[in-house]
Amino acid sequence: MWPKTDQHLKGIGERLRLAREGVGLSTRAVASLLSQRGVRASHVSIGNYERGLATVPDEILECLATVYKRPIEWLRGAGLVLQGVRYRALKSVSSHDKARFTHEAQVWLEMYLHLESLLGQPLVPRQPRFRIGHTVSGEELAQRIRRRYKFGIYPVPSTIRLLEDFGVHTIQVATSIRIDAFAARFDHSRVVVLNSLLPPDRMRLTALHELGHHLYEDFLTGVPLTGDDIEKRAFEFGSHLLMPESELGEAFRIKSMVRLVEYKERYGISLAAMVYRARKSGLLSQRLYQRLWQEFAKHGFRRAEPGLVPPDRPLRMESLIESAVAKDKTTYADLASHFGTDAEAVKNRVVSAMGGSTGASNSTITPGILNFQAYKQNIGLD
Repeated sequence: MWPKTDQHLKGIGERLRLAREGVGLSTRAVASLLSQRGVRASHVSIGNYERGLATVPDEILECLATVYKRPIEWLRGAGLVLQGVRYRALKSVSSHDKARFTHEAQVWLEMYLHLESLLGQPLVPRQPRFRIGHTVSGEELAQRIRRRYKFGIYPVPSTIRLLEDFGVHTIQVATSIRIDAFAARFDHSRVVVLNSLLPPDRMRLTALHELGHHLYEDFLTGVPLTGDDIEKRAFEFGSHLLMPESELGEAFRIKSMVRLVEYKERYGISLAAMVYRARKSGLLSQRLYQRLWQEFAKHGFRRAEPGLVPPDRPLRMESLIESAVAKDKTTYADLASHFGTDAEAVKNRVVSAMGGSTGASNSTITPGILNFQAYKQNIGLD
C-alpha cells in the first residue's frame, strides 16, 4: 500500500480519472474489465479511488495501469499533470473527446520533456517574458512583437519558431475530432498541442492564437474578461501578427479573388480569417461581406480554400527522438514502454516529420476542409 495522506490520495485519484477518460471508459466498464482479469472492484470503489476517498490496493492499481495503458509509476504520482488547459475546439465537442485528446497529448509531452533531459537539450527561450496588462489589445501586442522581430510589413517566416522563441513546447497530435489545439501548463513548462490534420494556413493562425494565451497568461484566475472575450483577443493577436492591417487593406483594395489568394499565400493566413478581419475593420460592408461568402460557397471555397501555404509544423520533439535513438541513449521500444504507447507510433512520428508515409489511412479525413460555420464558432462569433 502507498501512503494514505489526503494530498497523495487526491493526486493518484486525479491521475486515475484522467487515464480512464483518456481511454474513453466509464467506471462501470472499468469494473467489468477488472473482473475479467480476476480483480474485484465495483464502479463505486473506482469512483472513490478517483475522488481520493480510498487507498487503491496495489493489485488493483497494477491492473488499472494495464487497462489504461499508462505506466504504473505515473499513476502512483511520479508524473506531471497538465494544468489550466484552454481548448480551441467547437462547442459541440464533448468533454469525453477532449479528455481523450488531452490524454494522448500528455503522453507525448512527457516523452518530449524526458528526451530533453536525456540529451541535455532543454528548450531555452530566446525572448524575455513580456509583461502585458489585460488592457493591451491583441493588435497592439502583435505590433510589439512585429517591432521586436523587425518584421515590418513582411510575413512571419515560422509561427512555430516564434512559439519556441518564447519557450513554448509545441507538438502536434492527429485527431479527426473537430479540435484545433489547446494551450496549457505542464509543471513549469508552457505547452501548445496542435491538431496535425489542420491545413497549414489554419495551423499558423492557431499556433499564434495559443501563443497569445500564454503571453497574456490567460490560465491565471481573476482574469477580468469573459471566455469569449479571451478567445477573440487571442484571435486578434494571432491574425494581426500574421498580417498587418495595412497589408490587409492592400489585399482588399481591389475586388479580386486572385489578389486575395496571392496575399493568402504570401502571409500564410486563411481567406476566412482575412474576410472576417476585413469586415470587422470596415474594409467590407455587411452586404459585400455576405456576397463574398455566397461566392465562396458557389465555388466550393468554404470547404477547401484555394491557395497553397507551405507547412509550418512543430518538429523539435521528433528531432530529439531521432537524435536519442541514433546516439544509443534509448530505443523506440524503450520510449514506448516507458510512456505507455506503441513503438511503431513513436517511429511513425519521426517518419512523418521527414515527409514519409506511415501507412496509416486517413481516408475519411479531409485536412483542407474549413467549414465557415465551424470557423465562426471557433473564434467565438456564435
